[in-house]
Amino acid sequence: MAGPVLHDRSGTRVFGISPLTLSRVWRGRQSILHVLLVFAALVVAVTDGAVAAAAPALAVALPSVCLSAALLVSGRPLFAIVAVPAVWAGERLEPLNDVVSISDAALVVGGFVPMLLLEWRRSALRGAMWSLSAFETLTLLAVVHAPSLAGAAEWAHRLFLVSFSLVIGAYLVQSGHLRTAVRLFLTVSTVLAVVAVATAVATRLGPAYPLGLHKNYAGSLLASAILVAYAVPTRYGLASVRRPLIVLLILGLIATQSHGAVIGLVVGLVVHTLMVRRFSTRQIVAMVMGVVMGVVLMTLVGLQFLPAPDTNSIVVSKFGPIATRVQFQQQALDIWQSSPVLGAGIRFFSTGHFTLQSDPHNVVVLTLAESGVVGLLALAVLLCGAGTTLRRHGGVLVPLAMALLVARFTHGLFDVYWVHGSQALPWIMVGAALAWRRESEGVAAATDAS
Repeated sequence: MAGPVLHDRSGTRVFGISPLTLSRVWRGRQSILHVLLVFAALVVAVTDGAVAAAAPALAVALPSVCLSAALLVSGRPLFAIVAVPAVWAGERLEPLNDVVSISDAALVVGGFVPMLLLEWRRSALRGAMWSLSAFETLTLLAVVHAPSLAGAAEWAHRLFLVSFSLVIGAYLVQSGHLRTAVRLFLTVSTVLAVVAVATAVATRLGPAYPLGLHKNYAGSLLASAILVAYAVPTRYGLASVRRPLIVLLILGLIATQSHGAVIGLVVGLVVHTLMVRRFSTRQIVAMVMGVVMGVVLMTLVGLQFLPAPDTNSIVVSKFGPIATRVQFQQQALDIWQSSPVLGAGIRFFSTGHFTLQSDPHNVVVLTLAESGVVGLLALAVLLCGAGTTLRRHGGVLVPLAMALLVARFTHGLFDVYWVHGSQALPWIMVGAALAWRRESEGVAAATDAS
């Protein structure tokens, strides 16, 4: 199937304007915007010294804004490429501390222009966007039913997170830069894996928080990196380093001790193997090792709930992470029962009106408590709709995209699901898979050769 095409004459209209007209207007305004940006840069250069004395942070921000705007106006793919490794930048931005992260900002900046210029009529991306629209429409009922500023902000955040991720993935394939973006992501992931291993060694095998990142956030992205390194096509230039790279990433994942990420990785490997339908020795070994790792991990976790010798008490600590999650989930289910259809509102735990003031660390329980049965239906529409669209479209990237989606959902059964960068990466790959077509291979090859 055909992927998204820029500036096509037969495209659907955006706010009543055809993509062809929009692209012509955009190109006509570029020269004027460049002149204005050069003038702004000169003003900043002259006044930056005085600004630095009064506000050092502003002195750094102003030149950065001018540079970013110039690159954005010029239509360069730099921001879309950088948005992929930027999924590691989970630090929250002030003053939107509870909602927006650096990763989110990178998605918006990198996907803004491509979203305006993508031709949607011929794009398989429309199926995923329709699923997202249905999800957002249904969950909006929960926002209206139990309104709060935190709920409205999170509703918008999920919309931007998924939509811009899809667009960036599609644009990277269409422009032939997905290979570069994937390589940058794996490079950053390798560095973080090394840091995680070093941190675990330095703390006597304690859970690694590489560069201050939460162990579950790092674990989720390292698990995704393992799937990407394992499943990307050979033309991405990883053939010679694939095995040592995967080993290093696995060591980094083990160092984080993120149980949910490991389980998600195992399920993702099984899904990928079943989808490719070619049981090579490498795939069989990977699936068997994944299943063994999953069984061992679940056994170790289950042992914590065995009765102590000669008693009927449970060995697990009252304040341990597993017991805490069980307690949170039970509280969330109690809250859901008070409003089973529409729930208590998105991010209800941030309002201060409930005893539970934390995510229950289970996406199904969270969805029921936030938006009730309607919200759970919406989540099923989003994920199943994207999965159905992927299977209908086909292509070499579909098994990887499906594996990432399922792995992230599986991890979300044991941890926080709606998390910035670790949620963005699967949807970026979904967008890339839906944009892929046979012509994309030639575009990418030409781009890499230039």
